[in-house]
Amino acid sequence: MTEYAKRFQSGELKLADLLPEGAGSDSMLVTHKLGFLAAGRYTIGAIRGAGVDENLYDIVRWPTHDGKAAPTGVAASYLAINAKTKDPEAALKFFSAFLNKEGQTLRLEGQGNAVPSINGADNLVLDGGYPAHAQTMLDMRDIGYSNYATEAAVPDLSNTIAVEYMQPLYEGKKDAKTALNEVAALVQEKTA
Repeated sequence: MTEYAKRFQSGELKLADLLPEGAGSDSMLVTHKLGFLAAGRYTIGAIRGAGVDENLYDIVRWPTHDGKAAPTGVAASYLAINAKTKDPEAALKFFSAFLNKEGQTLRLEGQGNAVPSINGADNLVLDGGYPAHAQTMLDMRDIGYSNYATEAAVPDLSNTIAVEYMQPLYEGKKDAKTALNEVAALVQEKTA
């Protein structure tokens, strides 16, 4: 973690949250000022919207020491039903329609912004043949995991860790041992 933090502090790596207004990670990617971006399928829209040569961009899985695919975090969104809703059956019907194959197809066809979470809709990612290695998104989904239960159970825990503990590390305001000890204490406190 110390080596990682040093790379941020030297400017070799950039934290998107600290970029100047108008210089987001997507704009840096399409102007060739960024060589690698950890992002999702939604980035395709930014690439296409910039009018750049799409063939200059592709997807790769996270690198590993042995070169084999390894589980990685998969973005997840959550829906909730108000416990006091007057029509729980209608809410569940909406959930079902929103999340079934047809619902995901309706939301994700075209350039879409996510990878389908159910079987039977993978063609949404593969149709059109872009990016060239689009299958990689499906492969990562299939071996990936959503938020850890501990992380998902505490509202805003991930963001708090990122902004209040990791960002100061990347800025050189904390050392790795201090930041990680503070994160461990926070997680223990919030999940006790």
